[in-house]
Amino acid sequence: MDAPNGFRVLVVENDEDNLMLLSFVLMEAGMEVIKACLACEAFTLLAAKPDLLISEVRLPEEDGISLICRIRKLCPTQGGHIPAIALSTDVAQETQHQALAAGYQAFITKPFDIDELL
Repeated sequence: MDAPNGFRVLVVENDEDNLMLLSFVLMEAGMEVIKACLACEAFTLLAAKPDLLISEVRLPEEDGISLICRIRKLCPTQGGHIPAIALSTDVAQETQHQALAAGYQAFITKPFDIDELL
């Protein structure tokens, strides 16, 4: 289903409850949500041309830092310049620094404030 405003968000979250919460909040704000539980799924779903990526940093198999590094190597038409927000329960400055240096534009600590996310 297309979002009324046409804004599509790719959410990558391996915790089912967090994925459902994020999806609900974004859909209530009028956005279309594309969901992935693993980085490899998210990488494939870039073909759907989302407008924004929101990804957990700590994912099984391949983490969110590695994911954004792979994405940033793509050309813009393949999603290489997609705006991206990192999410994590890890409040360490090093984690935040790594995420931003890898290519995320913002880092939000969980639990997050819904207003901060939107």
